[in-house]
Amino acid sequence: MIVNKQDPTQTSQTGNTGTPIQVENIQYNVNVKKVTSKIGLSVFLSAILLWFIAFIAVTLFTVLRAKLFPDCTSGVCEEVTDFGEMIVFSISGLIPLVPIFIFLIYRTKKILVDNPAASDDIFFKRTVRFHLVISLLAALGWAFVAVYNLLGKIFLQYQDITGAMIMDSFIFAAIFIAMTWFFWMYERMTRR
Repeated sequence: MIVNKQDPTQTSQTGNTGTPIQVENIQYNVNVKKVTSKIGLSVFLSAILLWFIAFIAVTLFTVLRAKLFPDCTSGVCEEVTDFGEMIVFSISGLIPLVPIFIFLIYRTKKILVDNPAASDDIFFKRTVRFHLVISLLAALGWAFVAVYNLLGKIFLQYQDITGAMIMDSFIFAAIFIAMTWFFWMYERMTRR
Protein backbone atom coordinates (compact mmCIF):
# COMPACT_ATOMS: atom_id res chain seq x y z
CA MET A 1 0.00 0.00 0.00
CA ILE A 2 1.43 3.33 -1.12
CA VAL A 3 0.34 6.49 0.65
CA ASN A 4 0.80 9.73 -1.23
CA LYS A 5 1.70 12.30 1.33
CA GLN A 6 2.35 15.91 0.56
CA ASP A 7 5.79 17.17 1.28
CA PRO A 8 5.67 19.27 4.49
CA THR A 9 7.85 21.94 2.87
CA GLN A 10 5.15 22.69 0.30
CA THR A 11 3.16 25.22 2.29
CA SER A 12 2.03 27.89 -0.14
CA GLN A 13 -1.12 27.90 -2.16
CA THR A 14 0.87 27.61 -5.35
CA GLY A 15 2.64 24.50 -4.17
CA ASN A 16 6.13 25.95 -4.26
CA THR A 17 8.46 24.68 -1.62
CA GLY A 18 9.61 26.97 1.17
CA THR A 19 7.30 29.89 0.55
CA PRO A 20 4.82 30.95 3.25
CA ILE A 21 1.08 30.70 2.87
CA GLN A 22 -0.33 33.69 1.06
CA VAL A 23 -3.62 35.20 2.12
CA GLU A 24 -5.76 36.37 -0.74
CA ASN A 25 -7.24 39.83 -0.43
CA ILE A 26 -10.85 39.39 -1.42
CA GLN A 27 -12.99 42.51 -1.46
CA TYR A 28 -16.71 42.16 -1.58
CA ASN A 29 -19.13 44.82 -2.75
CA VAL A 30 -20.29 46.26 0.56
CA ASN A 31 -22.34 49.41 0.90
CA VAL A 32 -21.28 51.23 4.03
CA LYS A 33 -23.91 53.58 5.40
CA LYS A 34 -24.38 55.62 8.51
CA VAL A 35 -25.38 53.43 11.43
CA THR A 36 -28.15 54.74 13.64
CA SER A 37 -28.69 53.16 17.02
CA LYS A 38 -32.05 52.79 18.74
CA ILE A 39 -31.25 55.36 21.38
CA GLY A 40 -29.82 57.77 18.82
CA LEU A 41 -32.90 57.50 16.65
CA SER A 42 -35.17 57.90 19.68
CA VAL A 43 -33.39 61.08 20.83
CA PHE A 44 -33.28 62.46 17.28
CA LEU A 45 -37.04 62.00 16.82
CA SER A 46 -37.82 63.41 20.27
CA ALA A 47 -35.63 66.46 19.52
CA ILE A 48 -37.44 67.12 16.24
CA LEU A 49 -40.81 66.73 17.95
CA LEU A 50 -39.70 69.08 20.73
CA TRP A 51 -38.90 71.79 18.16
CA PHE A 52 -42.40 71.38 16.65
CA ILE A 53 -43.98 71.48 20.11
CA ALA A 54 -41.99 74.62 20.97
CA PHE A 55 -43.16 76.33 17.77
CA ILE A 56 -46.78 75.47 18.56
CA ALA A 57 -46.38 76.54 22.22
CA VAL A 58 -44.92 79.89 21.16
CA THR A 59 -47.87 80.40 18.82
CA LEU A 60 -50.37 79.43 21.51
CA PHE A 61 -48.90 81.63 24.24
CA THR A 62 -48.41 84.70 22.04
CA VAL A 63 -52.01 84.45 20.82
CA LEU A 64 -53.24 84.06 24.40
CA ARG A 65 -51.14 87.05 25.42
CA ALA A 66 -52.59 89.11 22.58
CA LYS A 67 -56.13 88.19 23.64
CA LEU A 68 -55.67 88.68 27.38
CA PHE A 69 -53.29 91.66 27.30
CA PRO A 70 -53.84 93.51 24.01
CA ASP A 71 -51.27 96.07 22.93
CA CYS A 72 -52.94 99.48 23.20
CA THR A 73 -50.46 101.99 21.82
CA SER A 74 -51.56 105.41 20.64
CA GLY A 75 -55.15 104.74 21.68
CA VAL A 76 -55.67 101.82 19.26
CA CYS A 77 -55.88 98.34 20.74
CA GLU A 78 -54.56 95.33 18.87
CA GLU A 79 -57.35 93.05 17.67
CA VAL A 80 -56.87 89.31 17.42
CA THR A 81 -59.13 88.33 14.54
CA ASP A 82 -57.98 84.74 14.18
CA PHE A 83 -57.93 83.83 17.88
CA GLY A 84 -60.18 80.77 17.48
CA GLU A 85 -58.25 79.50 14.47
CA MET A 86 -54.91 79.78 16.27
CA ILE A 87 -56.22 78.02 19.38
CA VAL A 88 -57.65 75.19 17.24
CA PHE A 89 -54.37 74.99 15.28
CA SER A 90 -52.32 74.82 18.49
CA ILE A 91 -54.47 72.22 20.20
CA SER A 92 -54.75 70.08 17.07
CA GLY A 93 -50.97 70.18 16.75
CA LEU A 94 -50.28 69.38 20.38
CA ILE A 95 -52.73 66.46 20.67
CA PRO A 96 -50.81 64.07 18.37
CA LEU A 97 -47.30 65.40 19.08
CA VAL A 98 -47.23 65.36 22.89
CA PRO A 99 -48.13 61.64 23.32
CA ILE A 100 -45.56 60.62 20.71
CA PHE A 101 -42.99 62.83 22.43
CA ILE A 102 -43.77 61.29 25.84
CA PHE A 103 -43.51 57.79 24.34
CA LEU A 104 -40.09 58.59 22.85
CA ILE A 105 -38.84 59.95 26.18
CA TYR A 106 -40.11 56.82 27.93
CA ARG A 107 -38.42 54.64 25.30
CA THR A 108 -35.14 56.51 25.65
CA LYS A 109 -35.16 56.18 29.43
CA LYS A 110 -35.99 52.47 29.14
CA ILE A 111 -33.04 51.93 26.78
CA LEU A 112 -30.73 53.78 29.20
CA VAL A 113 -31.98 51.78 32.19
CA ASP A 114 -31.61 48.45 30.35
CA ASN A 115 -28.17 49.34 29.02
CA PRO A 116 -26.36 52.23 30.76
CA ALA A 117 -23.55 51.97 28.22
CA ALA A 118 -25.98 53.25 25.57
CA SER A 119 -25.23 56.76 26.81
CA ASP A 120 -21.83 56.40 25.11
CA ASP A 121 -23.46 56.04 21.69
CA ILE A 122 -21.91 58.53 19.27
CA PHE A 123 -25.14 59.36 17.43
CA PHE A 124 -26.88 59.92 20.78
CA LYS A 125 -24.15 62.29 21.95
CA ARG A 126 -23.96 64.21 18.67
CA THR A 127 -27.73 64.67 18.49
CA VAL A 128 -28.04 65.84 22.08
CA ARG A 129 -25.11 68.25 21.85
CA PHE A 130 -26.23 69.71 18.52
CA HIS A 131 -29.74 70.46 19.77
CA LEU A 132 -28.36 71.67 23.11
CA VAL A 133 -26.14 74.23 21.38
CA ILE A 134 -28.94 75.46 19.09
CA SER A 135 -31.48 75.76 21.91
CA LEU A 136 -28.91 77.42 24.18
CA LEU A 137 -28.10 80.03 21.54
CA ALA A 138 -31.81 80.70 20.98
CA ALA A 139 -32.41 80.93 24.74
CA LEU A 140 -29.53 83.35 25.23
CA GLY A 141 -30.69 85.48 22.31
CA TRP A 142 -34.27 85.70 23.54
CA ALA A 143 -33.16 86.28 27.14
CA PHE A 144 -31.05 89.20 25.91
CA VAL A 145 -34.03 90.60 23.97
CA ALA A 146 -36.34 90.18 26.99
CA VAL A 147 -33.96 91.93 29.39
CA TYR A 148 -33.25 94.67 26.85
CA ASN A 149 -36.97 95.27 26.29
CA LEU A 150 -37.64 95.39 30.02
CA LEU A 151 -34.74 97.74 30.80
CA GLY A 152 -35.48 99.81 27.70
CA LYS A 153 -39.05 100.32 28.86
CA ILE A 154 -37.87 101.35 32.32
CA PHE A 155 -34.84 103.51 31.53
CA LEU A 156 -35.01 104.62 27.89
CA GLN A 157 -37.56 107.36 27.44
CA TYR A 158 -37.67 107.44 23.64
CA GLN A 159 -37.88 103.77 22.82
CA ASP A 160 -41.11 102.39 21.34
CA ILE A 161 -41.14 99.31 23.56
CA THR A 162 -44.57 98.12 24.61
CA GLY A 163 -45.63 95.77 27.35
CA ALA A 164 -46.71 93.28 24.69
CA MET A 165 -43.20 93.21 23.24
CA ILE A 166 -41.76 92.55 26.70
CA MET A 167 -44.22 89.74 27.40
CA ASP A 168 -43.66 88.12 23.97
CA SER A 169 -39.88 88.17 24.41
CA PHE A 170 -40.23 86.57 27.86
CA ILE A 171 -42.48 83.86 26.34
CA PHE A 172 -39.87 83.06 23.69
CA ALA A 173 -37.05 83.09 26.26
CA ALA A 174 -38.95 80.80 28.67
CA ILE A 175 -39.73 78.22 25.98
CA PHE A 176 -36.15 78.09 24.70
CA ILE A 177 -34.81 77.91 28.26
CA ALA A 178 -37.11 74.92 28.88
CA MET A 179 -35.77 73.27 25.70
CA THR A 180 -32.18 73.91 26.82
CA TRP A 181 -32.94 72.32 30.19
CA PHE A 182 -34.39 69.24 28.43
CA PHE A 183 -31.28 68.73 26.27
CA TRP A 184 -29.00 69.51 29.24
CA MET A 185 -30.58 66.63 31.17
CA TYR A 186 -29.62 64.22 28.37
CA GLU A 187 -26.20 65.79 27.95
CA ARG A 188 -25.42 65.13 31.63
CA MET A 189 -26.13 61.45 30.99
CA THR A 190 -23.38 61.31 28.38
CA ARG A 191 -20.71 62.37 30.88
CA ARG A 192 -18.99 59.98 33.24
